[in-house]
Amino acid sequence: MPYKDNGVCFSCDNFSNQLKKLRTRSKLSQHDLSIYLSKSHKLFENITQPMISNWEKGNNLPSLTRRVGVATYFNIDYSYSNSELNLLKRSSKNEMFYDPHLTIYPLKVNKTEDLDWEVLDEATKVQIRHAFFVRHKDKLDDFLERKGLRHAKVKCYYHDNMLVGHVMYSLIDGVFYYICAAGMNSDIHSSVLAELESLCDVQIIEMHATIPAIKYLLLSIYGVVVSQTESAVTYRFNKGDFFSNPYIKALFLKKQDFILLSYQSMLDNSSEFGNGINKDTMTTDHILG
Repeated sequence: MPYKDNGVCFSCDNFSNQLKKLRTRSKLSQHDLSIYLSKSHKLFENITQPMISNWEKGNNLPSLTRRVGVATYFNIDYSYSNSELNLLKRSSKNEMFYDPHLTIYPLKVNKTEDLDWEVLDEATKVQIRHAFFVRHKDKLDDFLERKGLRHAKVKCYYHDNMLVGHVMYSLIDGVFYYICAAGMNSDIHSSVLAELESLCDVQIIEMHATIPAIKYLLLSIYGVVVSQTESAVTYRFNKGDFFSNPYIKALFLKKQDFILLSYQSMLDNSSEFGNGINKDTMTTDHILG
């Protein structure tokens, strides 16, 4: 299991030593770590025990994206040099939801309700429809009709009586269908996402994505594509694999650097991916090869 120590961080200069220290503290062999990394994200799918050994000996230094990916796996911060910050800044233009370090309104959730979509008052429905359209550029009612998810459930998050977040989902025939989630600020949005697991009491989860970086993330953690349109892709996961994945946990914790860096690497046709994906023609078929 990933080791957490708030007093430790990775950097280019200390990567070798910190990797060995954290791997040892986590009671992982080099072989184990190579397997866990390769199963967690496609960026590491060709990682082997000898490569881990060379990293720890300082014989080879992995790319910045992989270094940040290793730090994220261990839930440890990465300390960027000035030159490394340039790439991070460039990747940040692909921000997925909010600036993960920014909370504009310091509102706290102090009440929640679990309700059926049909019984929500119209004012709340209008807000949720608007959030869905902003995120997915699609009409919520049309989406529910197409997917056969008309009897959806909504968990609403309130600050006093003001709706500040929600997650909408449906449970049908043993599948948890994630529909949408939103929060007024980055903290609330992360809280909403973090509670998804508690709402999912079955073993299969389906999730659709329209944001390019999220599409790429879900493919990179081995999501099975079940349907796609020009703008959206729907993926299926085993619940345990999904919620235990360190890069999903990082998303929930607002630690998005690796997700953004790996997506930028793909856009740059990095040799790390070895598939020559063109950002203007990126489709599921291109990524899966």
